[in-house]
Amino acid sequence: MRPFKEFYDILVNDINSIKNESNIEQNIFEKYADEISIEISKDTIESAESMSIPEDGWPERYIDNLKKDESWDYSFHNFFKTPEHGFFWPAIDAAERIQKIALSAFRRGIPVRWFQYDTNNPFNTSTQLISINARQISKTTLRNKKFSLLRLLALTISNKESLVFWSPQTTDGHPGILFTADSDLKYAKLPKVDEFHSAIVTAPHHGSEANANAYAEVKKAANTHYPSITWIRSDGDFQRPGKSYLDQNITKRFCTLCRSSETPKAVFLSSSKSGWNSLNGTVSCSC
Repeated sequence: MRPFKEFYDILVNDINSIKNESNIEQNIFEKYADEISIEISKDTIESAESMSIPEDGWPERYIDNLKKDESWDYSFHNFFKTPEHGFFWPAIDAAERIQKIALSAFRRGIPVRWFQYDTNNPFNTSTQLISINARQISKTTLRNKKFSLLRLLALTISNKESLVFWSPQTTDGHPGILFTADSDLKYAKLPKVDEFHSAIVTAPHHGSEANANAYAEVKKAANTHYPSITWIRSDGDFQRPGKSYLDQNITKRFCTLCRSSETPKAVFLSSSKSGWNSLNGTVSCSC
């Protein structure tokens, strides 16, 4: 939550320190994240200054910048130091998305929860939105010299540890929803078989075939309930979805933007004990 000029100076220094270490042109952030993910995992074990997370999730050290209500406007910024390197603008985009989300939540008084990716001991305090591959934390490690800003943003882009959440069935039998984000669901502790009956599952990574493993994991976990699952996909890329998404029952697939359309649309569904029903003219996928 830094002012743009301060963020810019830190990012440029980070990029200049590694710009000769890689000659990657495509998917540069994802490949860079692959290179550093193991190293960062080791670094987290080392002792470092920690920060307690208050009940509302907004640490005191960030409040002043949040209250300044400063959205980034860098249209007139002097970029004379900008590195000629593929890391720069993807890092700016990633950081700006995070900043906008944080400011939007803070302005509305929305409490936030902090999670550490953990497929072995997932845990959280909510009974309505349950993390299945992460552990809710009350303390976090502050960024040290090894945790460069660029490294953290690279991991954000790569989504290697994308968090998955489950909204369980209601007590009166309305089906649950699995929010897969960009995960391939590898090692995730998915809900029990019967909980998948008539559930909604969001298509991982907008239906990208790179996340094909997720469909296999859901099929294995849902077993005989797999055909009853409804898949929801959001996207703006006409190269997707991939074959694994398209292999799902066409009457059980819904997209906010299909290949055959140029206009995004909302998907409206209502739940009952028997499953999910489309509303307001919502039609199934035509990809």
